[in-house]
Amino acid sequence: MTTRYDVERAVEDSGLPPVSRHIVLVLCTRMQQGSTVILPQHSPSLTRLARGTGWSRRTIQRYLNQLEDAKWIDRIRPPEELARTLWMTTLYVVRIPDTLGSEVAGLGSEVAGLGSEVAGLGSEVAGLGSEVAANQICFSPETDREIDLVITELARHTGRTVSREHAAKVRDQVVNRPGVRNRMTYLKSTLRRTPERFLPSQADEPYCERCGQAGHQKPDCKF
Repeated sequence: MTTRYDVERAVEDSGLPPVSRHIVLVLCTRMQQGSTVILPQHSPSLTRLARGTGWSRRTIQRYLNQLEDAKWIDRIRPPEELARTLWMTTLYVVRIPDTLGSEVAGLGSEVAGLGSEVAGLGSEVAGLGSEVAANQICFSPETDREIDLVITELARHTGRTVSREHAAKVRDQVVNRPGVRNRMTYLKSTLRRTPERFLPSQADEPYCERCGQAGHQKPDCKF
């Protein structure tokens, strides 16, 4: 059974270029525990991968294509209409070329090495041995959009970058109450009125791994 740690060791021993290594290692942080499948709710968009690696969306796209051609990743893309209207993102299975023993042939294919089937949109991915119907995989783009909105609005109005964990707490605090209908609109208007109220306390602020200062994360570091 291939795990995240197997992939990370394979990347270290590979001849992958730096950008490809960075992308695979960022994808590893989103894998389901004990496997190399990235569940729908953790599947990153190109924008998220760009933020996580520091590379541009165009660069990410180019190297993702190379990783797929080299059999390091399999991508399961949602229908174009659903991707456009519901912001559904591509799902990923990370592989070690020639050793994982699984085949993902797009929508309707089987992830044999993990004992699960990926066959469409809307079903649950229950881990190893589960069946995932490609017309039933449960995407949850709305959650990511709301968290992204919190991060964007707080950065715009306060100049501070908060972590995704803190942004999720703010989102829950604002919209998880009776009577809220249009969550995105209500969230945006609330954050614009009193943005400072939703900033983390000094003790809760993330510390940048690059410079050691609080209030921002490594991709946004200017020091």
